[in-house]
This record gives sequence, structure tokens and C-alpha cells, in this order.
Amino acid sequence: MKDFSVVPAEEIFVFHDLVDRGYSDDRIIEEINTHAESYSELIDDGEIDYISAWHFTSHRLRESIENKGLKTRDDTNMPAQHLDAPSHEDKVYFSTEDGYVNAGRGMTEKIGGMPIGFQAYLNPDNLVRDEDTSFMHDYSESGLDQTSFYLISLATLGNVAHQGNIYRNQDLAPPGESFIVDWKTYNEDGIRLPNFVLDQFKSRIRAAEREKSSEDPSKIRNGLESVRDNFDTQITFDEARKLLNNQKGSLY
Repeated sequence: MKDFSVVPAEEIFVFHDLVDRGYSDDRIIEEINTHAESYSELIDDGEIDYISAWHFTSHRLRESIENKGLKTRDDTNMPAQHLDAPSHEDKVYFSTEDGYVNAGRGMTEKIGGMPIGFQAYLNPDNLVRDEDTSFMHDYSESGLDQTSFYLISLATLGNVAHQGNIYRNQDLAPPGESFIVDWKTYNEDGIRLPNFVLDQFKSRIRAAEREKSSEDPSKIRNGLESVRDNFDTQITFDEARKLLNNQKGSLY
């Protein structure tokens, strides 16, 4: 890999540290603005080429992502995970390395598998703020240009949005474009079954235990375990989309 000047998102994310110091809300806003402005100057001066951040999903999509890169919902046609506040279809969302693993867990609740994080080097020119930070920070108090608001997003929530797709590796990425550099799974809980599968089995177990069915609860539990390996398989974006679209209720 070529030598680049890369700053990890963790280095920019300072909100929790400021809270731990006991700073007032006004002091926290002031410190975040100053912190973001200092990184903006470094980027403008060409001293930072990329920001390293992580995208989380289910490990069942690993091969698809390795083959095609990280795609926006415009390209995958995936439904938004948060129906009450849907993500933008032309963006891919990133966070610090350990800052948003719940996003991966949320996807495993829908399509099964284990949480997985993809690390990417992101071109700052393609970054914009995560919309959620507008609830925590008044951007009008910052001395930053709007194109640098993503730095406040990173400093406040550790989250950021990337406009457009992420190339699957550096060799395929045109100069200056963002690309994947690594991935890792988070399998402390093993393979998770989707909620819709768990709910079906739990409903049968409850009915059997209350003698509302003739089934043996222990056999139902054994059946539940027997299907777990089915969700250690790889699937395509199309297959994941069908699973998500067929499920009722709000997505995590």
C-alpha cells in the first residue's frame, strides 16, 4: 500500500472525553468547534489524505462487499434501517472502530449472521455530516465552512456519511477515491438468527409449554439450533434486500 497520511476517526471523536472532564455544555461546544477547525486546517493544507473509519453490517454480506465494494442504497435498493429517520440513499455511513457495532447487530437481527466491520480510507472531499448530529450540536456557532461540518459530526458522535460508493480495494480506486482496507467480525455471541426466525420458534415453544399444541418444546428448541448454521452462509445484495423487504415492522 502506498504511503498516505491517515487519521483514524477515533482521533477526531472527542465528545465523550469532554463529558468525562466535566465540561459544561457551552464549553463542550466550544471545544468541539476548535477541535474540528484544527483538523480542517490540516486537511486544507494537504497534511491529511484520508480519514480511516468503519462501516458495520452482517458478515453474510462479506463476499458481496469484497467483490463489489460498499454500495449506497441507490445501488443496492436496500430499505432504510430506520424508517422513522431514513438514511440518505446516496450515502454510506461510517463511524469509529468500536463506535457503532450496534449497526452491525441491527442488520444481523434482520438477515442473520455476525456483526462485521469494514475499515475504509475515506477522502475528506466526499464526507458530509451524519444527520443525527443536528440534534446535538448547533452548527451555526462553528467557524467552519459547511463543507467541513462532517468534522463536527465526527467530533460529536464519531459518525460521518460518505457521498457515493467505496471501492473494494486501493488498486481499483482512482487516485483520491475512497477504498476498503480491512474487515473484522464481532462474533462473541456466535451466529445470530434473524428476529423473524426466532419469533416463529419462540411462538411455537410458548404454545407447546402452555399445552396449546402437541409439539415437544425440547424438539422445537433442537430445531431452532439446527437452523443456526443456515445463517452462517454468504448472500448477495439482492438476497439481503428480499429478506429485508419481506419483513414487517420498523427496521433497527
